[in-house]
Amino acid sequence: MSDNQNAPQHQDARETVGYPGPAYYRDDEISLIDLWNVLIRRKWMIAGAMVLCVLAAIMYSMVATPVYESRTVVLIGKVATIGPVENPDEMVQRLLQAYKVGDDTEGGREMPYVEAISLNKRDADHVLTISARAETSQEASRFLSEVVEELLSEHQVWFDQATAVLKGRLDTLNALTRAFESHIVTIQDELNTVRKIDPVQASVMAVESGKLIAQLPDMEERRVNLELNLLDSRSYPTSLLRAPTLTVKPIQPRPKLYVAIALVLGLMLGIFAAFFAEFLKNARTSTS
Repeated sequence: MSDNQNAPQHQDARETVGYPGPAYYRDDEISLIDLWNVLIRRKWMIAGAMVLCVLAAIMYSMVATPVYESRTVVLIGKVATIGPVENPDEMVQRLLQAYKVGDDTEGGREMPYVEAISLNKRDADHVLTISARAETSQEASRFLSEVVEELLSEHQVWFDQATAVLKGRLDTLNALTRAFESHIVTIQDELNTVRKIDPVQASVMAVESGKLIAQLPDMEERRVNLELNLLDSRSYPTSLLRAPTLTVKPIQPRPKLYVAIALVLGLMLGIFAAFFAEFLKNARTSTS
């Protein structure tokens, strides 16, 4: 009986303190329909923001300094049995430092300048790609040609020095082979005479001649290998695989990309401005 008497009291207590019911939460919920209505009411504000951003992008594209890029591909020379004319990794680092690629510590670089240097290994060869930028296509191509010509000149000197070593070895080996052959002929001539006079001495000379003759095949093999290493297929200087390009269109500015970004940015700014304007309107209404 006491439980039945207490039930109405608890109910009255909930009514007295204002017990929150389901309607309390529904009043504070954000309605997507209300948000959509705000966007519809402020559609001209959103459209205006998008138009302003697009116009700003178009104006920037019209006044921005055009930037043209030229690219070239270089095959790093090598000498057989020695290797590349210059260590590829060290060469890339040397060029990066020489042309301050990606270095903005002293402020922005003035055009023309080297934009990027990359190295790719293709089978047993090393291929270098260099790109340069300038305000005109002709200037970019001319500047890059100067950069490449300097590199080719340096490598040509080193290539000539390396091949001179191989050629020196080949000349020495040829001279030694001729000397051996001449000495063998001399021994053979003397052997015929000495054999009749002193058979023991003739035997010694025959052994010496045999040793010299036994060395000739090895010397011939070494000579052939040196000649093969000097062939263009095994030893070649640094050369151009692709001459500096002469581009038709600039890489900057990019109007289409700028307009696309401006549309997205304008939409975001317009939506933000629409909700902020609605907030100010509601704030003034609640305070009045």
